[in-house]
Amino acid sequence: MRNRARSNTLVAFLTFLSLSSVGPAHAAGGAKCTEAPEFYETAKYTVSDVRIDSPLRWLFGSVDQTLKDLTSDPSMPIKKGQTFRKADSDAGFIRVVERFPELTVSRVDRIAVRIARPALEKCDAQAKTLAVVYKVYSIGFSYYLSRAFETGQKEEVKRSVVDTPATETLSNYFPQPFVGYDRSRNPYGGSKLTIKQPQGLLDTISINGSGSSRSSEGEAVAEGVKDFDRGLIRHLEYQARYLHSNIPSITPSSSTSLQEGLGQAQFMAASKALGSKNLIIRFGGLLEGGNKQTDVDPSQVPSGNLPSSPYRSVKAFVGGTMRSGRHAFKGSYGLQLGSAGEGTQLDFIKHVLDTGVTLKFLPVDHKPITLDVHFNAGSIRTKRELPVAERFFGGNGERNFIATGDWIIRSNPYIRSFAQNEFSQASPQGILGGDSFLSANLTLAATVWAKPMVPREILEDEEFPRLVNLQFNAAESALRNEYLASSPEFRRIAEEAIPLFQTLVSVGRKLDEIEGLNLGSEVNDQATLCRADLDQVNETVTAIKEDLQEGSPKTADLRKLVVGFPAAGVSSYVTELMDDLTTLKEMGGIPAPATIDALISELGSKQDSMADGFKSLDESAIATAAKARAAEDMIYPRRVFDELTHEANLIAISPVFIFDAARMRHREVASSPMRYAIGGGMRLSIVSLDVTLGYALNPNPRPWERRGALLLSMEVSNLFR
Repeated sequence: MRNRARSNTLVAFLTFLSLSSVGPAHAAGGAKCTEAPEFYETAKYTVSDVRIDSPLRWLFGSVDQTLKDLTSDPSMPIKKGQTFRKADSDAGFIRVVERFPELTVSRVDRIAVRIARPALEKCDAQAKTLAVVYKVYSIGFSYYLSRAFETGQKEEVKRSVVDTPATETLSNYFPQPFVGYDRSRNPYGGSKLTIKQPQGLLDTISINGSGSSRSSEGEAVAEGVKDFDRGLIRHLEYQARYLHSNIPSITPSSSTSLQEGLGQAQFMAASKALGSKNLIIRFGGLLEGGNKQTDVDPSQVPSGNLPSSPYRSVKAFVGGTMRSGRHAFKGSYGLQLGSAGEGTQLDFIKHVLDTGVTLKFLPVDHKPITLDVHFNAGSIRTKRELPVAERFFGGNGERNFIATGDWIIRSNPYIRSFAQNEFSQASPQGILGGDSFLSANLTLAATVWAKPMVPREILEDEEFPRLVNLQFNAAESALRNEYLASSPEFRRIAEEAIPLFQTLVSVGRKLDEIEGLNLGSEVNDQATLCRADLDQVNETVTAIKEDLQEGSPKTADLRKLVVGFPAAGVSSYVTELMDDLTTLKEMGGIPAPATIDALISELGSKQDSMADGFKSLDESAIATAAKARAAEDMIYPRRVFDELTHEANLIAISPVFIFDAARMRHREVASSPMRYAIGGGMRLSIVSLDVTLGYALNPNPRPWERRGALLLSMEVSNLFR
């Protein structure tokens, strides 16, 4: 949807199916339209309805009303109740496309796509009626989030929806309720409110809270995000955060309260995508301070461990993420230097390592098989004192080492047969929390039933892939020209248009002189033609001058001005002016033809200088680099579009199989065997809602452990990003 805070669009393009493809479609509750549009025109069918199908019309009456206003406009060529004519339907399609809310992308998002498709539905052979439907779907591509390992497809693709008070409010004030179950917490629920009101350095404020009968979590975050369209660093995040958490560690024989209250300040930066695999290097730092509290018996923790204490730490982290085809890879390392008690001495050092790969296979369209494999490890070296809550407490709750949801570095052993914080006890009354760990996780999900997000009539159209590829090629060419235009070499060539302006002034004066003499209709007509050519050249030169002042001039303006399109037989604007001036000079009675000759020569000299420079630059290493950069930028949009048309689903059901292995080491306990989780469940995905229900079995439970753990989660992503 339109975002007022975004910059001007650099590259936005529309992808349309050809107008001639108006025809066979399926309509829920209506008969098939199996004939070509010409058949219904010849048979004099009546239009029973004209409507626009677009995301969220089913959810918001205000969206539906806005779309109805477009189709009910008196100037709409096709109207309900009139006899169907294909020409009217095509003209209506063009009118809808022209008036549909514009796509807006930022300088760093760069690419937005609209799929627009006219169709005929609800054809009734007896009543001779049909419905004309214009299907419009819009998406945009974010640079950083789209390439990060952790973000799923719903976060990668921003769907553009119609601006109404309701959708604008939800875009700026978006609530996300969630519920879940974990034995350590019991059933819990909460909500996250994200407020997008960019003010100065801040872009969003979010408030997140959840609770249950035995746990609570809450946080408030103020965040700023900066994206850059050039340079090695393309993404920067900084935030201030307050976090309160009270999630106990529960076993059949004991319950330990683990509480913390922290203030945090963090920055994180990410490089541009490098190479064809979209490798992104990420790094950052975090300062935090507050308190860590437990009610653990001091006898259950090693000497030097503090059940409750003040707490301060510095964290540094670095990692990389990349993709190869449908597969994604990541690796991250985090270092923490912490202090407990009074003073600022170094009390402990923590290391964490997190790696992962997501392998995706597509044996059948829209029924992907996904294999997620993770490995993570960590260790703590205690130099003086260590807060007990900083020890490793594992289980089926994912704990992030850093303070951002767009980059996950697991900082605890993840094993789904244990409830959150439960994988920590080595004996019935033994040491709580580990000093080091390692864990490996495997999740296999296979979609067995799905309804595609993109309508089937679009997916089944044989022309669709070719037309989409043409539009992607056009976007790639536009990006290449934009990168070329931003080079200093191109700017120097464009600056030659400034002295050309003085010559154009002289040409205008000469035409004024000739038109004032009234030398006959033939001469006047030719002078008028020269005047039109002059206005065209003047307008283009003025545009180049303004672009030089405001940013980068356009390669298209320079090409039209002095080069033209020789392969297509199209002359440049300056050439057309010189040709018509030559014709004017050779007419009888023209005063001082030598002056016109001199002006033509002067125009030709300046044109040749600019054209030769442009042609040389267009074939130089600079142009080659611009083309390669544009091709690299288009790798991701092409891939995501492929995912949308072959994978993305409106509704999907997927069985899930899980297997985990983890080991927690306690320095005071000699034995630390490998523990396992085996289980599965079902995942239901509905647009932006994911509900997962399953169970993980602990195959070899110890006397103080349970047989397994229930897995239940519900997540709602922001459809209005």
